[in-house]
This record gives sequence, C-alpha cells and structure tokens, in this order.
Amino acid sequence: LATARVAVPGFMTTANLLLDLHGGFGGERRELLFSDIMDAVTRGEADIGVIIHEGRFTYEHHGLCKILDLGQWWEGAFHLPLPLGAIAARRDLAPSAALAVQAGIAASLRHAWAHPEASRAFIRAHAQELDDAVTRAHIDTFVTPYSENLGETGQGAIRTLVERSAARLGRSLPGAGLFWPEAAA
Repeated sequence: LATARVAVPGFMTTANLLLDLHGGFGGERRELLFSDIMDAVTRGEADIGVIIHEGRFTYEHHGLCKILDLGQWWEGAFHLPLPLGAIAARRDLAPSAALAVQAGIAASLRHAWAHPEASRAFIRAHAQELDDAVTRAHIDTFVTPYSENLGETGQGAIRTLVERSAARLGRSLPGAGLFWPEAAA
C-alpha cells in the first residue's frame, strides 16, 4: 500500500486529507471525478481508490473490496464525528443574516426528516445511484443531527480536523479561529 497508485476524488477534499492523516498510502495519487474512481480501479488504472458518496454502499457490485473505511478510522482514532462539509459565511456578514441562513437550513432539514418522500424526485434527479436503499443509506449516513446543530462535539470535530491538517502541513494557526453563530453552539 505504501507504493500503490491511488485514485482520489480531488486533492482538496476531506477524503484526500484523511488519506494523508492516516498515512501508509504513499504512492502516486491521481485526481479523478468521484464517480469515475471505481471504474479506474477496475480497469487497473489505479491500484486503489478512495470512494465517497453512494460508492461507499455499492463498491462490492463493482467487484471491489474495502481495505479501510477512513470515516471509521477517524471516528475510532479521535472519538469524534467526521466533518465532511461546511456552509460558511464571511465574517463581515451581519450576524442576523448568518442566523437567518442557519435557521432556514435547520427548517429545511427538519422538513426533510419529517417528510422524506417530499425530496425523493430531487434526490433521484441528482444521484449517481438510483436504488432506494442506497439513497436512504447515503442520506442517513451524511445528514445527521450535526447537520442541524454542531454542538460542542461537532465543533470539537472541526477543530481537531483543522489542527491535524495544519500539523500535517507543518504549520501553526496563529490568530486563526473557527467561528459560528451562537445559536449553533
């Protein structure tokens, strides 16, 4: 694995960062569209690939096997959820505007959780995988209570990811800070 050719879904992704933080995968990396990675591995264009999105639930159908689940590794190593995305606002945005956006997102999440069928057509129109069970597993894995409210645990997960990333790059974060509206705490 130390010399394996690795297909990653982007050099500036959490997936690639986790591969760096884990270590042990020191071979050449090739950036591919996430939906092309499994086919590249199957064709032998890469020895291993970092699979994200629906591919996490369908790789076996492509004749592939899991070597390591980077999300499970992160959660086991740090005892924190894995931060996978963020909606950020500029610091000069009025706090009331940031809180209004946050409230809108929270209301949308609550609606989607209460009425899962209401978003089915939108999800199917944008999904790579159309199997209902895969779609449901994908949503259940990635849309969690942290999506609505980070809380202390979610904030700690983000801090840890940022600090580990900076340390991996040999950088410190003087004066850097992570900020979120008080309502998100």
